[in-house]
Amino acid sequence: MRGKFGAALGLLLLVPAFGVPCFAQDPQAAATSALTDQLRAQYKPGAVLTVKKEGITAFPPNLTLVPASKYQDGQIHGPNMLESKMVSKDATPFRVGEKVNPTKVEVDVKKETVSISLTECDPCNGVQKSSLKAKVNFLFPEGYLEGADAGQVEDLIGQVLAFDTGNNAGDQQQGQAQDNQGQQQTQQSPDGPSQSSATVQLGQSPDQVVAILGQPVRITDPGGPVKVYQYKGIIIIFSYNKVTKTFPLPQPRQAQLPAAPNAPAAAAQPAAPPQPPATVQLGMSPDQVVAILGQPNKIIDLGGKKIFVYKDIKVTFVNGKVTDAE
Repeated sequence: MRGKFGAALGLLLLVPAFGVPCFAQDPQAAATSALTDQLRAQYKPGAVLTVKKEGITAFPPNLTLVPASKYQDGQIHGPNMLESKMVSKDATPFRVGEKVNPTKVEVDVKKETVSISLTECDPCNGVQKSSLKAKVNFLFPEGYLEGADAGQVEDLIGQVLAFDTGNNAGDQQQGQAQDNQGQQQTQQSPDGPSQSSATVQLGQSPDQVVAILGQPVRITDPGGPVKVYQYKGIIIIFSYNKVTKTFPLPQPRQAQLPAAPNAPAAAAQPAAPPQPPATVQLGMSPDQVVAILGQPNKIIDLGGKKIFVYKDIKVTFVNGKVTDAE
């Protein structure tokens, strides 16, 4: 009994000396967790980002460990070339204007690094079964992340990966696939209801789009949050059952067939039958004869009788009327 009392007394004496044990969370860890949660809420899977700078190295989808590109001081530095070649000989850069989806966000305050893993948005880029993968480490100055908020970090990330606003102007060298800030006036399709006055808008559900455009020609559903409806004149991209992007499709050009080498020429219109030649007749006046035969070579004037001499004929007038021709 005395032993137990002594032990308890010893603990009471130790408390003032060393203080009550503190189980509160480290403030730095709490700040890191909050920043990570905010960034993950923004760069969640299914979001569509546009590549704004050259230099992000992408790798085939079968790789488990993807070497990271680094962004620091306004420059992208690709992974070590030896490392890249050892991992995969098929490494290739993402091009400016290509669309990607974030798959993972990590924050390391001690290393002042925010890492975003990416996969190619195949439906957005018109690619089938590619899904190239990449990772970008955004490096910040020492002590920056301890006091930074999510908005400041997003500003720097946005220099490399911008949220797709639904307007492709400036991307892929001023491509013609513009959708007027997410709203596209669709065209008439012979395979569905009239689309001349229908408008697809950002945020609409698949049912709303079908109500406007009818059933799509093809549906691409890889099983994730992204789904693609393809119509004759437009592609609609959904993320989490909401329209996030529309792409008008160019109309096919009408092929001009060359003329057959031995094709017969179009039949010529039959020529009009020749008019009968003008004829000098008895009783005509000198003016009528001149209108038919032209000016004579010689005129013999015998008063009441005149003779018009031509090369092959003589016309005799009496009292101004043809009486003979020979």
